[in-house]
Amino acid sequence: MRAHDLALAAKLCRLPKGSKANQTDLARVLCISQSEVSDGLRRLIEAKLLLEDKQTINRKSFIEYMVYGARYHFPADPGKPRMGIPTAHSTPIYSQKILSSFGVVWPWEDFKNGVLGCTIVPLYPKLPQACINDLSLYAIFAAFDLIRIGNDEEKILAIEVLEKQLLLKV
Repeated sequence: MRAHDLALAAKLCRLPKGSKANQTDLARVLCISQSEVSDGLRRLIEAKLLLEDKQTINRKSFIEYMVYGARYHFPADPGKPRMGIPTAHSTPIYSQKILSSFGVVWPWEDFKNGVLGCTIVPLYPKLPQACINDLSLYAIFAAFDLIRIGNDEEKILAIEVLEKQLLLKV
């Protein structure tokens, strides 16, 4: 499993009911190549997270993987203070509900605008751009970052957001 496979699975969960995913469109929206989409679909099928139709995500298994497996497979890698797009505690989704430990702001690195904080390396380099273009993807991966770096109480809140975003039939 590669990091952008998580974004691919999340995007498939968020497609409107009855619509079919087109690999070219998925590649454009996720800011990855079409070959990465094709390879990602194959890996998701091998992991039993995607059905053979290449459209249907096993949502409960995907959430279980995001909560209990992916955070170990893709651990948070805090970086140096830089400007970036807020994630985890620092997003508008959470900033009103919880206070970051010691007031630390967590942005994704390598983003030109935003807030100054202790960066978290995004799962893949273009994830911040993909999230700017898709707010539901932003909510999902901000929640995932909160699972990776948050305390137990914060993880519970993040799991609720993940479940709401990934189980919702659009």
